[in-house]
Amino acid sequence: MVTHDEIFDALKARTTWEAQQATYTKMRNEGLRRVNKPWKDAADMHYPLADMLVEKMKPFYVSQIFATDTVASFTGLDAASMGYQQSVSQWFDYQLKQRTDFETETVIGSDYMLESGKVVFKVYWHAQRKRLQIEAVKAFDIIVPNWTGRLADCDWIVHVQRFSKHAFRRLAKRMAWPVDDQLIATLSGEAGADTGAEAAQSDRYQRQGITSPSKDDEIVLWEVFSREDDGQWKIKSYSPVCPDKPLRDWFGLPYNQGAFGEPEPPPPFFEISCELKDRGYYDSRGIVKRVAPFEASLCKDWNTQKDYQTLTSAPLFAAPNGMGNNNTSGLRFKPGQILPFSLQAVTMPATPVDIQQGMLGTRQTAEQLIGVPDFGTGNQQAPSDRKTAKEVSLIANVMGQGVDMRARIFRKELAHGLNLMWAILKQYAQQEIDYFVLDSLMQLPGAAFAGRYRIEPSASGDNWNRTLVLQKAERRFQLFRGDPRIDQDELYRSLLDADDPRLTRRLLINSGSMQAAQIEDQAQEIGIMLIGFPAEVRPTDDDAAHVQSVAGFVQRRVATGEPLTAETLGLLAQHVGQHLEALKQKQPDVWKQKGPGLVQFARQLGSAAQQAAARAQGMQAQPPAPQPTGPGPMALPTPAAGGMPAPQPPPQDNPLAPPAGGGPLVM
Repeated sequence: MVTHDEIFDALKARTTWEAQQATYTKMRNEGLRRVNKPWKDAADMHYPLADMLVEKMKPFYVSQIFATDTVASFTGLDAASMGYQQSVSQWFDYQLKQRTDFETETVIGSDYMLESGKVVFKVYWHAQRKRLQIEAVKAFDIIVPNWTGRLADCDWIVHVQRFSKHAFRRLAKRMAWPVDDQLIATLSGEAGADTGAEAAQSDRYQRQGITSPSKDDEIVLWEVFSREDDGQWKIKSYSPVCPDKPLRDWFGLPYNQGAFGEPEPPPPFFEISCELKDRGYYDSRGIVKRVAPFEASLCKDWNTQKDYQTLTSAPLFAAPNGMGNNNTSGLRFKPGQILPFSLQAVTMPATPVDIQQGMLGTRQTAEQLIGVPDFGTGNQQAPSDRKTAKEVSLIANVMGQGVDMRARIFRKELAHGLNLMWAILKQYAQQEIDYFVLDSLMQLPGAAFAGRYRIEPSASGDNWNRTLVLQKAERRFQLFRGDPRIDQDELYRSLLDADDPRLTRRLLINSGSMQAAQIEDQAQEIGIMLIGFPAEVRPTDDDAAHVQSVAGFVQRRVATGEPLTAETLGLLAQHVGQHLEALKQKQPDVWKQKGPGLVQFARQLGSAAQQAAARAQGMQAQPPAPQPTGPGPMALPTPAAGGMPAPQPPPQDNPLAPPAGGGPLVM
């Protein structure tokens, strides 16, 4: 087990790092003030380069989490799990977005990471609220051994927690800790072992315009996670003011599902780094540290420019030769003032260098160092420096490689955190099976929790640039639309996801359901044509499905021997021709694939309609048969000897009947 002395030694060893972090935090927020001013009221400007870059890069990370309709993608690792992939993904997304502070904490955590180089997230189950808790922890409030590499492999972790007296009383009551007023008075009012966050916290209150609270109102606790020889974790809570009196003695980590069920489980923490340059825990540098020299240079140039403006904006005058002995103390410059002698304006020299141009170059160098995603395509120094299309393309490709690498690092570390969240929910939230998809209440089957899944973030590294994502989706849609080797439902889904993930659930209909609805519409239209009325072809019709529905109807009539009238055949042929013309205009790719077969069917149908019409006209030209002269019932066929009906004339030939050799109608 780790001892208090080991923790204290690790805390003292990082004193220089803590001082640097405090300086960088101050540089980003209010800036480092000018030390030696040339005169009392000289300019003291702060160029917020680091803050601009942090705010510019933050959406790059947040968009990779929330760009799609679900945060995580679940891929089943066996046949039983594959059937629950989508429902588990939607349930997990509902839990994170609606029942946790995941969205807020990820935005805060991305800011911590970009400023200090690393953020640590703590995930745990809140027993009283019965929900998953996610907390972004500042770098000051996590203590690890100096030799730590990956946080998941460290020997011990200390989470520094701060409570007010009232919050500590509620916590002690909930946890059944033996706490009284005397102990609270002892724990408060003492700094204990400072992690360097006290000064940073005081600066934060000062920035917000709030008086820093008294130390007597704050209680600091250390939650210690120590790995045993068998790889399992033990936890202990105590105050650094009284290290010999633990509030809660050593106990085992209560999680045992998913990733926590491994022989050497990870701690309930995961880290996200701004960069990977070495294996050390403290090696990752934040944006503020990397651009600190550039921001100092920009502040100096800006102050120089303001000083020059101060010196040159107030005009200076000199008296001509021979006038120097005159008393100039009484001169006042006012509108309409009469001067006692003439004066000459003093011309100030121009700045020896172009300060604005130098500042622009410094800023662009800093952006290139950080690898801002859109660097090089929108920044042009002067008309003579405009880049060609090839140069812009090359710069975009180079910067895209850096952006892609950063996205891979982020997605890998986030995937580890998503696996920890799923493991805790799998253990404690199996009774919370209800979830909403838009306005529909759904339930997750209990068998889904027993599945084995690979969990990854759903969005890609390109999601920070919505315009680029939409353009790629449109090109992919145009290229593969109607291709039988491509899942058309997923193709439409990717296009809607690129525009707005919420539209996917609202607009997308499964192709099987949509085709069934189209066939049902055509069946109603056939019924209209059977009673002699033409059916309308609408722009929203799936023309291929409608023609195939007509073909199925005709095939059934041929198989059962039921004849169709010449009028019905004519209406069907006209209707099919209109659908084929619409299909040719609306879906040329589908027309190329299915057009020949549909055209052959249309020709057969048209030929049958013509034959039926000609036969009907021929029958009308024949003289009518003699009718009975007297009233009486219609004569029925008289049975012949043996009880069989008398021979009758042959019925009207079916124009759509198959040939003598048999066989179906050609489609």
